[in-house]
Amino acid sequence: MVRPVPHGQRKRTMNHALRRALANAKMTETQLAEACGVDVKTISRWIANPTRIPTPGIDGRPARR
Repeated sequence: MVRPVPHGQRKRTMNHALRRALANAKMTETQLAEACGVDVKTISRWIANPTRIPTPGIDGRPARR
């Protein structure tokens, strides 16, 4: 049985899926930020903290490029 880890005790890990998607698309964090219409710091936060989730309306824009 897997027990949930209390929020304060969660180990933050990098968002490997987003990092991999950027690499596969040959995009930089800056390019993704421009495509999403957000600051590059926002992209850095999404990558550094996988519990941060892009708001609806932002995450679909780069896919339409």
